[in-house]
Amino acid sequence: MFPRRYVLHAGRFYESSGIQGEYTSFYDTAAKADGWRPVVIEDPATDTCYTKKIKGATAFLSVGRHRVDGVEGYGIDISASYGDVPEDGGLLC
Repeated sequence: MFPRRYVLHAGRFYESSGIQGEYTSFYDTAAKADGWRPVVIEDPATDTCYTKKIKGATAFLSVGRHRVDGVEGYGIDISASYGDVPEDGGLLC
């Protein structure tokens, strides 16, 4: 088990020229079905974020449109911490 000060992170970028609503509604349905709760963030225009407890850690799942090296697409990231995290996820969301 990792010490409490560590933050775990994994992410994946998918190339897509599709409409943002297509993938966000897919992941919204899948996340909620798996027990993730939406996180209220100040600027929801960037990413959609969810949270849930996993084996004592607070995890955050975010889905958002990005451009990487000129390629349009969307990213899916998950971060988790055993330490104290802000309710809106802060940098983890």
